[in-house]
Amino acid sequence: MRKVLLVIFLLASCSFARTESDTTEYKEPFVVVDTIIIRGNKITEPHIIFNEITFQKRDSLTLKSLNYNKERIYSLGIFNKVNIFPVPEGNKMVVYIDVEEAWYIWPIPFIDLVDRDWKKISYGIDLTIKNFRGENQNVHVKGALGYDPHLAISYTIPYLLRKEQVFLNWSGYFGDLNNRNKHADSLYGENYTQRYMYSTIAIGKRFSLYDRATISGTFEYINTPQSKIHPSFPKSNIARIPSLGLAFSHDSRDLAQFPINGLFLSTEYDFKGLGLDSTNYSVFLFDYRQYEELGYKISLKWRLATRQVFGTNIHYIDYSYLGYTERIRGDFNLQEEGNSLYFTSVEIKYPLLKEWNLHLHLPIIPESLQSYRIALYYQLFFDAGTMLQKIKNISFNDFESGYGGGFSILFLPYNVLRLEMAMNKFGKLEYIVDLGLSF
Repeated sequence: MRKVLLVIFLLASCSFARTESDTTEYKEPFVVVDTIIIRGNKITEPHIIFNEITFQKRDSLTLKSLNYNKERIYSLGIFNKVNIFPVPEGNKMVVYIDVEEAWYIWPIPFIDLVDRDWKKISYGIDLTIKNFRGENQNVHVKGALGYDPHLAISYTIPYLLRKEQVFLNWSGYFGDLNNRNKHADSLYGENYTQRYMYSTIAIGKRFSLYDRATISGTFEYINTPQSKIHPSFPKSNIARIPSLGLAFSHDSRDLAQFPINGLFLSTEYDFKGLGLDSTNYSVFLFDYRQYEELGYKISLKWRLATRQVFGTNIHYIDYSYLGYTERIRGDFNLQEEGNSLYFTSVEIKYPLLKEWNLHLHLPIIPESLQSYRIALYYQLFFDAGTMLQKIKNISFNDFESGYGGGFSILFLPYNVLRLEMAMNKFGKLEYIVDLGLSF
């Protein structure tokens, strides 16, 4: 009877997503897993799910680990709904993992905000084939017009060698890029576009549930309107830049699309040019993000990041830029460029609606396109960043900053809409409408 009551408690807690249970400080009841059964995976191979969970047979499973593993599976981005619950069957405890698969083929029109800027709108057709062959392989073909017209293709194989946990990524790009460098614009007389192509292949290994290492090779072709625009390439308006990259990442976040708990660490070192055309410089990236619950449904996340460029004949396209991908809320339109970018952010959030599984019943439209995970959060934030021309010691006076609050509306597994109000250190107020996570 006691075991049955425990199971009812776990089921009720998971079904209604009561965050109070996640943060109460007492020794949680647990069950010992005898069998794991996956249901609802019509296409997805079971090992794709098994490779994301933290428990196996004969492991102890608590309510907290149930919720954590549910979010880990959901983070794959290939399911509309995930439930995990234990059921006693005879003398055994069977853990069921029920999934509802998402729609995997998306030939749809899109509108993108390039550099998170509403004045830079790109539009076109985006074809995505997710979970190809049931192995979570992704095929992506994107044709864009408008700002920065291009054709981009990528293919991701998460398990090239399943036993060895080796993965493979390939991507290619052909199109026109608007120049970001202000000095180059001044030499040309106005903002200009450059023909840009690249192809990159990366092979890596997953060492554990959280840790991955990657080695990559890339070749870039950049054709600018005039050779005089770039002093490092005076003889030609064409730059050919091969590169070799090494990367490592640790990702223990629960829900990648909107984390509440876990840690994300990413570091990468790229050797650019490799001596071709006397070009030899390096790009170093470091990004640390921590997520944790504080209690009373309140959660905290914070981030430290840097991007360093150093060497000879650095091409403008590889400079570090503030005000494009990285933006300070409060100085959202501030734009700076240089060699060394430093960025930090802190955010506290509270769920007004933590989880609502919406399922529509419309005719003609496939069922897998009618399920959504809806949530609404309120957040307070502080951002700060600076750009230096050369690597040197920095002080607090070098940083621009902003703070404010707003709402995040989740439409998972697809996107997040943020509505925010921010103020810079001089008290200037601005309103922000943005897509995706802040970090």
